[in-house]
Amino acid sequence: MKMNCIRCGAEIETIHEHDDNSKPEQKMWGDGVVDVIAANYGSKHDGEMYLIAVCDNCIDNCLLSGKIKWRGNYMAGSNGFFLK
Repeated sequence: MKMNCIRCGAEIETIHEHDDNSKPEQKMWGDGVVDVIAANYGSKHDGEMYLIAVCDNCIDNCLLSGKIKWRGNYMAGSNGFFLK
């Protein structure tokens, strides 16, 4: 499976392509992140959900520029996930 980065258009592909019927956001992706975002009350897209992709380079650039914030690491156990 392939998707394109929402910011720069770079192609992001799954690492292991096999027919496991898993949702795209549950697959392993090379060189990027694919996940679902949901619009909350106040957005004209209230209640809608979107599957988006962001490549690793754009994540790095957006972290450095402050466009996105680091929230935590879900693999670090109970001490690694911080809400900021």
